[in-house]
Amino acid sequence: MAIALIPSLSGGGAERQVLLLHKHKVFDYIITLENYADYDQVDAKKIIHLSNHTPDTNVIWRYLFIPIYIWRLFRVCKQLNQEIVVSFLFRADIVNIASKVFINGVHYVSVRNNPVSNNQPFFQNLLFYVVGLLFYPFADGIICNSQESKYRVQKFLPIPFKQLHFIPNAIDFDLIENKMHEQTATSLDVKKFNIIVLGRLANQKGFVELVDVINILKVDYPNICLNIIGKGPVEGLINKKIKKLNLNDQIKLLGFQSNPYAFIKNSDLFILSSFYEGMPNVLMEAMAIGGKIIATNCQCGVKELLTDSVVFDKSDKEVLSEFAKVVPVLDSQKNKKIMANEIIRMIKGDAVINNKKRIQKVTTFSFENVTKQWKHVIK
Repeated sequence: MAIALIPSLSGGGAERQVLLLHKHKVFDYIITLENYADYDQVDAKKIIHLSNHTPDTNVIWRYLFIPIYIWRLFRVCKQLNQEIVVSFLFRADIVNIASKVFINGVHYVSVRNNPVSNNQPFFQNLLFYVVGLLFYPFADGIICNSQESKYRVQKFLPIPFKQLHFIPNAIDFDLIENKMHEQTATSLDVKKFNIIVLGRLANQKGFVELVDVINILKVDYPNICLNIIGKGPVEGLINKKIKKLNLNDQIKLLGFQSNPYAFIKNSDLFILSSFYEGMPNVLMEAMAIGGKIIATNCQCGVKELLTDSVVFDKSDKEVLSEFAKVVPVLDSQKNKKIMANEIIRMIKGDAVINNKKRIQKVTTFSFENVTKQWKHVIK
């Protein structure tokens, strides 16, 4: 029996992967540290909450509560007669590995993001080092969702190579196919050139910098509309910047959407503007749906998805791709202008997309292939 342990089922990529893997029988149960969910739950009877905490609960208190999470996890696992626990995200990783003191079995950690980045806050890099040095070496295995994140875990932490595994994110093609044709699910203005971005509204995603890009374009291309799907801590900052630059007609905050696939399908351009990722679900799903794509050359995941060759630790360069445009991360005014110029090319229809190559690439991430890899590693 395999159990997934995750802080919550809020609207993020790791949460979506856990639900997908549970749906396809990789995990028998999902245990969350908090009682909070954005996504529709596959089977509520198979989801167990270790507390009534929510995102509004003080983050320091949630870290101080870790010993109680550990004790409650022990009780749940004993009741379920668990054999394997796989954790996703830092707090769940700490709880999972520390619980080895009480729980017999196999404990895996799933690394979902770039472990260390110059674009991450100092505290977040420090947290990775602390958790990585104190806890990760005691895991029975570490599963990374991109080759680059695996490389970077091995580079920064004393983890034996045999403990490291690479399993990419999975795509549910049937779900996407069914959802993307729900025309009533979108609220896009068809008279506009609609750009879609989606994800947690956090500094990592580059949405604040993307507002500057739209500001560059607004005079010559007033018909452009950036539609931002998601919610998160920088929503107020984005709103403030939109008002300051008078971009209310060019940028719309759409909040969390249960069906982002219809928005991607009905948009004119999808953009991934992140500074770092793990293996970006939204980019994979945009590839599956088809259409024009621009992505930043951020650390972890993007080059593996959009190209055949991978050169790690280079995020300041443009990269050639047959079915997308890969531009530098938006960490300077120069790079924001490069992004603006590529959007202009997309508006003018200059982009050439090799759909055959795109389909060949994306089909390797079918849930059939990925779930086989999971079951092989955690058997």
